[in-house]
Amino acid sequence: MKSNKLPSNDLKETTLTSSCLHQGKSFSFWRDEVVFPNGEKGYRDYVKYPDAVAILPILDDKILFIKQYRYAPGKILLEIPAGKIDSGETPMETVRRELREETGYDSHDLEYLLSYYSCPGYSTEKIHTYVARNLFPAPLEADEDEFILTETLSLSEAKEAIRTGQIEDSKTILAILAYETQTKREAKP
Repeated sequence: MKSNKLPSNDLKETTLTSSCLHQGKSFSFWRDEVVFPNGEKGYRDYVKYPDAVAILPILDDKILFIKQYRYAPGKILLEIPAGKIDSGETPMETVRRELREETGYDSHDLEYLLSYYSCPGYSTEKIHTYVARNLFPAPLEADEDEFILTETLSLSEAKEAIRTGQIEDSKTILAILAYETQTKREAKP
């Protein structure tokens, strides 16, 4: 029986070779040969995906959500606007572009909320989340493969939608809970 006990506290894995198995439109699938911390060799399969942004838009004291059909789960999801950061674009530029494309609004009052790896077990994607306040109409044409409706919910309605399973999207759940935490912290004297 092999032991996973380490000779030190170094958990880093060293890449020996790296190869792209598939290049898609938005992501690529890779397999790397690695040396584990215990000296054994093995493989790591993962998806390379660019960093992305997510936006929690506040419109008249309510959260502005989008509804869209998501092919992988095969259903319509209620979520916050989001999108990948295009090459040469800053996260803030992406926030404003995605907000305009997906909701028809823009904001000059954008506040950073948090960043996190969405699925670190198999993806490189890191999502940078912002709150957008003081929205004003500024529509941009949506991407040709996006069909979106909007809906607003209060924070308490959004939390109830999480509890009842109406909101299942992880970036949306995380943004709502982080926003609620921030709002409570700011309200304390």
